[in-house]
Amino acid sequence: MNIQFSLSGNNYQKTVLNQGSNQPSIYKEIQSAEEDVLNLSNQFEKEKLEKVFKTLAGPETILDINVHEKTHRIMVKVLDKETGKVIREVPPEKLVDLVATMMEISGIIVDKKM
Repeated sequence: MNIQFSLSGNNYQKTVLNQGSNQPSIYKEIQSAEEDVLNLSNQFEKEKLEKVFKTLAGPETILDINVHEKTHRIMVKVLDKETGKVIREVPPEKLVDLVATMMEISGIIVDKKM
């Protein structure tokens, strides 16, 4: 007996050629195999869709808004809610620190009032 299975995307086809005298039991085996393949295919598709939706949704984030001590500029950090890692800073803290240092060197920041 020749049995051909073809599985591609959502299309599933079977062809049974040269059936012998054991038709009822063979058909049950073929039907069981079809169900197993379709279940695996559906489970695989579900997992892929869940992964795509999770990727499209992106990470859950927290906004951390601060005022820089020396320059009195507002700084915003976007943090990942799960890990606490910084995703983005506007403006970057290192840049604001550099501006503060340059202001100190040039004498713009005065430590004492007169």
